[in-house]
Amino acid sequence: MHNKEPGPPTIILSLILGAILVWVLTWASGVSVRPRSDVTSVDLLTIVLASLGLMVAILTFFLGVVAFFGWSAFRTVFEERFDESVRKKFDPTNKEYKDLLVRFLEDAKTIEETSRTETTKISDQDQQVDDEL
Repeated sequence: MHNKEPGPPTIILSLILGAILVWVLTWASGVSVRPRSDVTSVDLLTIVLASLGLMVAILTFFLGVVAFFGWSAFRTVFEERFDESVRKKFDPTNKEYKDLLVRFLEDAKTIEETSRTETTKISDQDQQVDDEL
């Protein structure tokens, strides 16, 4: 089985079949659509806009609920994966971690030696200046 999205021909065919089905059901039921003469265009516009507002409000509420629970689930999954990743990365049996630690210690020793050398040079220069004075 494959999860392929329907292409444009499938969508168009579905819309046509849906329209035919609605037309057949309307024709078979005997229900006819008659425009009302007592509803003005302003009233119709008010009804349509109020309906749209209500639909947007309901959609916003459901999106808020989904967003809250979705964020909670995302946060939980993120924390679990982060903990797992950190545990794996800094596991004492992890060779990469040991190599990283050895490099870090070597870099720290190099920095300490460089700092010590620089400090010695500065001390020697200070001593020379003191001797000249």
